[in-house]
Amino acid sequence: MTATAPLIEPVPPIIDTPVDPVPPAPNPEDVFTALDRFINHRPGLRVTDYPSLHAYRTEINQLSRDRYAAITLLTLARNMNPPYPELLLAAFSTSGGQLRWHSGRLVYEPTGSELAYRQAAICVLTEYTNSWKREQYRFHPPHFTYENLGDVKMANASIGGVWFAPKTMKCWGTTLASKLIAGKYFITSEKNAGKGRSHSIQMASPDGRIETIGTGYETAAKARKALKQLLKGEPES
Repeated sequence: MTATAPLIEPVPPIIDTPVDPVPPAPNPEDVFTALDRFINHRPGLRVTDYPSLHAYRTEINQLSRDRYAAITLLTLARNMNPPYPELLLAAFSTSGGQLRWHSGRLVYEPTGSELAYRQAAICVLTEYTNSWKREQYRFHPPHFTYENLGDVKMANASIGGVWFAPKTMKCWGTTLASKLIAGKYFITSEKNAGKGRSHSIQMASPDGRIETIGTGYETAAKARKALKQLLKGEPES
């Protein structure tokens, strides 16, 4: 495939210049405006650069999905008030150095496919929106009640938690092994290095956090039995 021109010219190296370890916080709207232009940049694909029409359409569809996800996150980030410039600047670290805010402008230095530029923006905006939620709820902790695991998932996501995020669950090999029990407990199954799988007891706190209160059970049935014993000694709320 023919290489495309860089979306944004890389910043030349700075030689013999002291680096400020704490760069000044940016104006959030300047960053959002730059991200908007960046996300909406047209990749300029040509069908003749691909081995087949199917390959071309696959690339186009992925880029369209990335654009939709990035624009949705950008709209959410812009509507979060008050903005936190320091958190926004820190969020760029999640792009693996591909996307940076440098000297008042956006810099894109792809480490893989240059066409993954919207995914780099998604990483930055996901981290910022989650950090913003965590910061807000640190000062204004919510109080949730749960009727099912869907409620638990929504509460955790609303405070910026990533416990149920597909990437988190895939990393730990986590699957849900029960429905919600007694309004706040549930059983999970996780990968156990070299020993197959094990089961754990999780508790959904009223503030949306998830706490592990029991681990290492061989089966879901044994985890349920341990939880039943726990509930016998727990005072009614």
